[in-house]
Amino acid sequence: MTYPTISLCIPTFNEEKNIERCLNSIMSKKYPGKLDILIVDGGSTDDTLIKAKKFPVRVLHNPDKQAEIGKKIGLLNAAGDYFMIIDCDMDLVGTHWFERLLKPLIDDSTIVGSWPIYKSIPSDTLLNKFITAHPLQLDPIFEFLTASYDSCIVAKTNRYDVLEYRNDRMLPSGFCLYRRKQLMQSSVMKLKRFMENDNVVLLLADGLNRYAVPYKISFHHPTLQSLRHLIKKRIRNINTMYFDQPDKRYWTWIDWNRKSELFKLVLWVFYCYTIIPSILVGLWKCIKHKSLLGIYELPVNLLTTTAVIVAFLQHKEGRKLLHIPIR
Repeated sequence: MTYPTISLCIPTFNEEKNIERCLNSIMSKKYPGKLDILIVDGGSTDDTLIKAKKFPVRVLHNPDKQAEIGKKIGLLNAAGDYFMIIDCDMDLVGTHWFERLLKPLIDDSTIVGSWPIYKSIPSDTLLNKFITAHPLQLDPIFEFLTASYDSCIVAKTNRYDVLEYRNDRMLPSGFCLYRRKQLMQSSVMKLKRFMENDNVVLLLADGLNRYAVPYKISFHHPTLQSLRHLIKKRIRNINTMYFDQPDKRYWTWIDWNRKSELFKLVLWVFYCYTIIPSILVGLWKCIKHKSLLGIYELPVNLLTTTAVIVAFLQHKEGRKLLHIPIR
């Protein structure tokens, strides 16, 4: 079999602590085809590029400095038949990683993207193990507001699950391996930025709604080090999703025009601040995963929910979405 070229776009800005781990992980997979690795840098002032250039990569410059602009630059300059974004703080776990990821796209032309779940490793913090208990690293509040993984499965093979999305049932699974030509001909190109989760919505509008999740491979993403870090990231995520956006955002956790979804949000707030349910769910997760990771259920629920509420109340656009009068 002749393996196709795969382009990997890695946006960077002062990532000297992560870049070697990420690239070593990629190179260790020994893909039998060609990997076209694009480092799209937003003007790093540390040793990111010095370290990156030790590897067989192409370096592109992103004068705008926004990571999502850099990802779009990577897509436009990719040389591969297939294209994927990898963040610099990710590494790849599993054998035959690229072959397993590529297999569903070779097998089935109706599958638009192939994505790996997230898994933790023993050296991760307990908090990171808690968040990675979900295959897409979703906090409980966002897991509650999102369709379940199992509800999206329409078929299983001996190598991967096949998922099918609908307007009311999709997952924020934008870190996919895509056919580059298919992306270039899709509605994704109408955005100036490459927005992973927004792409899922846009591709669905194009009638491209089938995805695959291969077995035996995963992303490792040590994204959370402390509860304080969690709060900062979630406030930043809310701001970058809802407020002062230069372009329309297509992926949102809530459809503010649907009363049923607003009711669901109210239900979550009641669940969260009642406290006892979170304690019980935390105990259940400790038993299920045979780990103390469940002790984070209550503090994560309280802190994440409070951070989201405060972020909305502090911003006039947030108060407008919550139908609170703006003075």
